[in-house]
Amino acid sequence: FIIGPLLIYKYGEECVKKFRAQFPEKPLLVKAQILERPAESVALFAKAGATWVSVLAGAGNEAIHTASTIARNNNTKIILD
Repeated sequence: FIIGPLLIYKYGEECVKKFRAQFPEKPLLVKAQILERPAESVALFAKAGATWVSVLAGAGNEAIHTASTIARNNNTKIILD
């Protein structure tokens, strides 16, 4: 399932938790389109149950590296969007 930005902006991490609870075996792509604060954002969505978290492809190398490191440490993956 893809959880888009509008759901995230309106309901936050809670919508990811609810999708995970309803569909425990399905992969969840959280289209957070992260540009800033990658460590906090990726950790938040990973703990909520995201399989994938999107980072904007135009983000700086440091942000992408940080997001990837945090994702790896939380058994989550990053996708560039």
